[in-house]
Amino acid sequence: MTTTRVPPVVAALVAEFRARTPGSAAAFHRATAVLPGGETRSVTYHPPYPVILAEGHGAELLDADGNTYLDLVNNYTSLIHGNAYPPAVAAASAALAGGAVFPSPHERQLELAELLTSRVPGAERVRFTNSGTEASVLAARLARRATGRTRFLLFDGAYHGSSPPLLAEEPDVVTVPYNDVDAVRDALTDDVAAVFVPDRITEVPAIPRNRTGKKLELPVKKILLGAHPTDVISRDGLADPTALDAFVTYASHAWKGPR
Repeated sequence: MTTTRVPPVVAALVAEFRARTPGSAAAFHRATAVLPGGETRSVTYHPPYPVILAEGHGAELLDADGNTYLDLVNNYTSLIHGNAYPPAVAAASAALAGGAVFPSPHERQLELAELLTSRVPGAERVRFTNSGTEASVLAARLARRATGRTRFLLFDGAYHGSSPPLLAEEPDVVTVPYNDVDAVRDALTDDVAAVFVPDRITEVPAIPRNRTGKKLELPVKKILLGAHPTDVISRDGLADPTALDAFVTYASHAWKGPR
């Protein structure tokens, strides 16, 4: 049996996290008894356990231990005004007073659809769904019906939902590396019904390339193990050396080892 060596800086960060979040640890332990994996949204899990949040106001979140955080996720942009935004709270309260869920179309549904189609030129019609997974599956079904084809092209690390047919292991799905034009050309066969392209890859870090398209690996592992960023990162051949300079500057400030 092999063991993975945990860099001292990572072990120290985990110990610090555990010390200030005992309430989250206790709540997560309770959750594992009633929720598979202790949560209902796998992307929010991280070891040793996720932060358990209690409330949010604007861009500030409060966890089960009273720690505050700056919310930079905004529920993946669905809360662009933050939590408990007063005008949104007032509008929701007013709407609840007149009923919230109906077994037939509602006038406000029509108003929202008209607003969306007027603001997004490419959205000629709107279909409301309960999740991103449901929206992706409907798009896949439409593509198959419209084209008569069966396969889908996805990108490594991209997420388009948690149900077939848009899972990487599905027989009708082919995946290619993001930012690899040649791989896309090779995969675009006559039986591909649609290409699902994310605006960004959320499951993996961005991979920088030089002007010829060659991947440039940033040796983050060496930095974690104690090497200074300026010793292990080169700016030669980058399409945007300024961006790498900014990264090196940031990493140098964050680095705590001897110099």
